Amino acid sequence: MKGGGDRKNSPLKDMQLMDEMLMNYLILVKTDEPLPLGENKEITKALMGKNAIEQKFYPASQNG
Repeated sequence: MKGGGDRKNSPLKDMQLMDEMLMNYLILVKTDEPLPLGENKEITKALMGKNAIEQKFYPASQNG
């Protein structure tokens, strides 16, 4: 999520970036249950690559 958490962003901008990331996930991961519903830890794992296509939508590091 490029630009997410940037101190220059408004909270609204961060929410828009999060929405875009989740929509991309839902479009690309084609399974019966693409996004786990449950604990934050499960959702974070899926976004960090532990999903059916092993795609990272949110890297472990945001250093660049």
